[in-house]
Amino acid sequence: MDTNEIEVQGEQSGGEAAVLVGGLTEHQQISKARKREFGKRVRLLREAKRWTQEELAADSGLSRSYVSRLELGDIALPRNDKLTRLARALGTSNEDLLEAAGYMTPPSNDQEGSLPDLAPYLRRKYGLSQPRLVDLIQYMVEMAQREGSGTPPASNESADEAAELAAAEDNR
Repeated sequence: MDTNEIEVQGEQSGGEAAVLVGGLTEHQQISKARKREFGKRVRLLREAKRWTQEELAADSGLSRSYVSRLELGDIALPRNDKLTRLARALGTSNEDLLEAAGYMTPPSNDQEGSLPDLAPYLRRKYGLSQPRLVDLIQYMVEMAQREGSGTPPASNESADEAAELAAAEDNR
Protein backbone atom coordinates (compact mmCIF):
# COMPACT_ATOMS: atom_id res chain seq x y z
CA MET A 1 0.00 0.00 0.00
CA ASP A 2 1.27 3.48 -0.90
CA THR A 3 2.42 5.59 2.04
CA ASN A 4 -0.33 8.11 1.19
CA GLU A 5 -3.02 5.41 1.39
CA ILE A 6 -4.76 4.59 4.62
CA GLU A 7 -7.01 1.55 5.00
CA VAL A 8 -10.13 2.42 6.92
CA GLN A 9 -11.21 -0.13 9.53
CA GLY A 10 -14.58 -1.70 8.85
CA GLU A 11 -16.32 -2.41 5.62
CA GLN A 12 -18.32 -0.32 3.20
CA SER A 13 -21.65 -1.48 1.81
CA GLY A 14 -19.84 -3.34 -0.99
CA GLY A 15 -17.97 -5.48 1.52
CA GLU A 16 -14.56 -3.89 0.81
CA ALA A 17 -12.47 -1.73 3.10
CA ALA A 18 -12.47 1.92 2.06
CA VAL A 19 -9.07 3.21 1.01
CA LEU A 20 -8.21 6.81 1.59
CA VAL A 21 -5.55 8.48 -0.53
CA GLY A 22 -4.05 11.53 1.09
CA GLY A 23 -6.75 11.31 3.76
CA LEU A 24 -9.60 11.64 1.21
CA THR A 25 -12.17 9.06 0.15
CA GLU A 26 -12.59 8.36 -3.57
CA HIS A 27 -15.78 10.46 -3.59
CA GLN A 28 -13.96 13.37 -1.95
CA GLN A 29 -11.10 13.07 -4.46
CA ILE A 30 -13.55 13.17 -7.38
CA SER A 31 -15.33 16.16 -5.87
CA LYS A 32 -12.04 17.97 -5.37
CA ALA A 33 -10.96 17.19 -8.95
CA ARG A 34 -14.28 18.49 -10.30
CA LYS A 35 -13.91 21.75 -8.37
CA ARG A 36 -10.40 22.16 -9.80
CA GLU A 37 -11.63 21.48 -13.36
CA PHE A 38 -14.49 23.93 -12.88
CA GLY A 39 -11.99 26.54 -11.67
CA LYS A 40 -9.69 25.90 -14.63
CA ARG A 41 -12.58 26.45 -17.06
CA VAL A 42 -13.58 29.69 -15.35
CA ARG A 43 -9.96 30.92 -15.42
CA LEU A 44 -9.52 29.94 -19.09
CA LEU A 45 -12.66 31.81 -20.12
CA ARG A 46 -11.75 34.84 -17.98
CA GLU A 47 -8.24 35.02 -19.40
CA ALA A 48 -9.57 34.67 -22.95
CA LYS A 49 -11.54 37.87 -22.33
CA ARG A 50 -8.31 39.38 -20.96
CA TRP A 51 -10.13 40.17 -17.74
CA THR A 52 -8.77 40.34 -14.25
CA GLN A 53 -10.62 38.61 -11.46
CA GLU A 54 -11.89 42.04 -10.42
CA GLU A 55 -13.39 42.64 -13.86
CA LEU A 56 -15.13 39.25 -13.87
CA ALA A 57 -16.39 39.91 -10.37
CA ALA A 58 -17.80 43.30 -11.38
CA ASP A 59 -19.48 41.93 -14.50
CA SER A 60 -20.97 38.90 -12.73
CA GLY A 61 -21.90 40.64 -9.49
CA LEU A 62 -19.72 38.28 -7.45
CA SER A 63 -16.86 39.28 -5.16
CA ARG A 64 -13.26 39.06 -6.35
CA SER A 65 -12.43 36.71 -3.50
CA TYR A 66 -15.30 34.42 -4.53
CA VAL A 67 -13.99 34.34 -8.12
CA SER A 68 -10.48 33.61 -6.84
CA ARG A 69 -11.69 30.78 -4.62
CA LEU A 70 -13.72 29.32 -7.50
CA GLU A 71 -10.69 29.37 -9.80
CA LEU A 72 -8.55 27.68 -7.15
CA GLY A 73 -11.15 24.97 -6.58
CA ASP A 74 -11.48 25.96 -2.94
CA ILE A 75 -15.27 26.16 -2.85
CA ALA A 76 -18.10 23.97 -4.01
CA LEU A 77 -20.12 24.50 -7.14
CA PRO A 78 -21.93 27.86 -7.07
CA ARG A 79 -25.67 28.08 -6.53
CA ASN A 80 -27.65 28.22 -9.76
CA ASP A 81 -28.15 32.02 -9.64
CA LYS A 82 -24.41 32.61 -9.20
CA LEU A 83 -23.55 30.01 -11.85
CA THR A 84 -25.90 31.75 -14.30
CA ARG A 85 -24.37 35.19 -13.63
CA LEU A 86 -20.87 33.74 -13.97
CA ALA A 87 -21.68 31.94 -17.23
CA ARG A 88 -23.36 35.04 -18.67
CA ALA A 89 -20.38 37.24 -17.79
CA LEU A 90 -17.99 34.72 -19.37
CA GLY A 91 -20.10 34.45 -22.51
CA THR A 92 -20.92 30.77 -22.11
CA SER A 93 -23.68 28.55 -20.77
CA ASN A 94 -24.20 26.89 -17.41
CA GLU A 95 -23.98 23.57 -19.23
CA ASP A 96 -20.55 24.43 -20.65
CA LEU A 97 -19.15 25.10 -17.19
CA LEU A 98 -20.80 22.05 -15.64
CA GLU A 99 -19.77 19.68 -18.43
CA ALA A 100 -16.18 20.95 -18.40
CA ALA A 101 -15.92 20.02 -14.74
CA GLY A 102 -17.65 16.67 -15.13
CA TYR A 103 -20.65 17.67 -13.02
CA MET A 104 -23.02 17.06 -15.90
CA THR A 105 -23.21 14.19 -18.35
CA PRO A 106 -23.76 15.25 -21.94
CA PRO A 107 -27.19 14.28 -23.28
CA SER A 108 -27.38 11.31 -25.62
CA ASN A 109 -27.57 12.22 -29.28
CA ASP A 110 -30.59 10.02 -29.94
CA GLN A 111 -33.02 12.46 -28.32
CA GLU A 112 -34.74 15.25 -30.22
CA GLY A 113 -33.30 18.61 -29.19
CA SER A 114 -30.42 17.06 -27.30
CA LEU A 115 -27.67 18.89 -29.15
CA PRO A 116 -25.45 20.90 -26.81
CA ASP A 117 -24.40 24.50 -27.26
CA LEU A 118 -21.50 24.97 -29.65
CA ALA A 119 -18.76 25.40 -27.01
CA PRO A 120 -19.44 22.12 -25.15
CA TYR A 121 -19.91 20.33 -28.48
CA LEU A 122 -16.54 21.51 -29.85
CA ARG A 123 -14.81 20.59 -26.60
CA ARG A 124 -16.34 17.10 -26.49
CA LYS A 125 -16.15 16.25 -30.18
CA TYR A 126 -12.85 17.88 -31.15
CA GLY A 127 -11.10 18.70 -27.89
CA LEU A 128 -11.26 22.43 -28.64
CA SER A 129 -11.34 24.50 -25.49
CA GLN A 130 -9.65 27.75 -26.52
CA PRO A 131 -12.41 30.36 -26.15
CA ARG A 132 -11.11 32.59 -28.96
CA LEU A 133 -11.10 29.71 -31.43
CA VAL A 134 -14.60 28.73 -30.31
CA ASP A 135 -15.69 32.37 -30.79
CA LEU A 136 -14.29 32.31 -34.33
CA ILE A 137 -16.15 29.11 -35.15
CA GLN A 138 -19.33 30.54 -33.58
CA TYR A 139 -18.97 33.61 -35.79
CA MET A 140 -18.53 31.43 -38.89
CA VAL A 141 -21.65 29.41 -37.98
CA GLU A 142 -23.63 32.64 -37.52
CA MET A 143 -22.43 33.91 -40.91
CA ALA A 144 -23.45 30.62 -42.54
CA GLN A 145 -26.88 30.85 -40.90
CA ARG A 146 -27.32 34.45 -42.10
CA GLU A 147 -26.21 33.45 -45.60
CA GLY A 148 -28.82 30.71 -45.65
CA SER A 149 -31.56 33.03 -44.42
CA GLY A 150 -30.57 35.93 -46.67
CA THR A 151 -29.91 38.24 -43.70
CA PRO A 152 -26.84 40.45 -44.23
CA PRO A 153 -24.21 40.68 -41.48
CA ALA A 154 -24.67 43.53 -39.00
CA SER A 155 -21.23 45.00 -39.63
CA ASN A 156 -17.71 44.17 -40.73
CA GLU A 157 -16.40 44.69 -37.18
CA SER A 158 -17.17 41.08 -36.28
CA ALA A 159 -15.46 39.84 -39.43
CA ASP A 160 -12.36 41.89 -38.65
CA GLU A 161 -12.35 40.63 -35.08
CA ALA A 162 -12.76 37.03 -36.26
CA ALA A 163 -9.82 37.46 -38.67
CA GLU A 164 -7.69 38.85 -35.80
CA LEU A 165 -8.67 35.88 -33.64
CA ALA A 166 -7.71 33.44 -36.37
CA ALA A 167 -4.35 35.14 -36.83
CA ALA A 168 -3.71 35.07 -33.07
CA GLU A 169 -4.52 31.34 -32.93
CA ASP A 170 -2.18 30.69 -35.89
CA ASN A 171 0.66 32.45 -34.04
CA ARG A 172 0.32 30.15 -31.00
